[in-house]
Amino acid sequence: MRRCKSILVALIFCSVSIAPCIVYADYDAKDYIAAPPGTNLLLWYYKIGAGHEYYGAGKRVSDDIDINSNIGILRYVNYFGVGPITAYAQLLVPFGSVSIDGSGVGNAHTETAGLGDVIPAFGVFLINNPKSKTYLGFTEYISTPTGDYHNDKSLNIGTNRWGFKSELGFSQGFSFSDKWIGQGWNFDLGAAVEFYTDNTDYSSQHSTLSQDPLYTIEAHLSKDITKSLFASIDYYFHEGAETSINSANNNDEVENHQIQLTTGFNFAPGFQFLVQYKATLSEENGGKTDTFGVRLMYAW
Repeated sequence: MRRCKSILVALIFCSVSIAPCIVYADYDAKDYIAAPPGTNLLLWYYKIGAGHEYYGAGKRVSDDIDINSNIGILRYVNYFGVGPITAYAQLLVPFGSVSIDGSGVGNAHTETAGLGDVIPAFGVFLINNPKSKTYLGFTEYISTPTGDYHNDKSLNIGTNRWGFKSELGFSQGFSFSDKWIGQGWNFDLGAAVEFYTDNTDYSSQHSTLSQDPLYTIEAHLSKDITKSLFASIDYYFHEGAETSINSANNNDEVENHQIQLTTGFNFAPGFQFLVQYKATLSEENGGKTDTFGVRLMYAW
């Protein structure tokens, strides 16, 4: 029973990684290809996550935990010109639900639902060369403490703190002369770091929850199968984000490797639909989850 309680506490501490704050808001293949100034994008994401295993210090502690999440995000992006430079502004509004139960946590059922922290973002393309298909963009995300949060609940969608994510994304298109390999290839490489302020109203004891920075590296290799259809394989690595309560470390540092398969289809002028499956290959601390997701985009 003591072990079950410790796992539940650790999962709740890691809930900021499950809830739709900045954490794990990884980007998709081709996201750092610049659109012309004046372009607007409206996107809707829906991701279903599930897992049954909990890991501590790289070892499986339990295989009878149910971690389930249903997360949606509405996102608006506007590209505009600043002299010769292309910049962009974004707004992300996450919402959804998360639940944890199972015999691995003593059959305790913990759940939450509602609106997440609203995230404005601003970015600029440092390299924007459509001729060579070379792009380098920088984006700053700001997670605001606007989501649903109650200090008497052990699991929340909102985080009651500020978060700042600095992201650098590189994109390069290329092709091969071999007719069997062909044209329409694209490689993306990204790196990001996230910082968080303290949640000074954590739990009914009004404790202070602190979290270390989270570091992310990701890579995407995509291929245009037709003019309307593309596929990509995506890799993500996350490390850091250990939490502490009143300066007492929880030994819950994130360190995982994930791989994702993506298929995108442009089914009408201005419309694109993505289907994705992400699997967690390894997890150092926390629940090992897989995610199925879709993304609908309209550009005008």
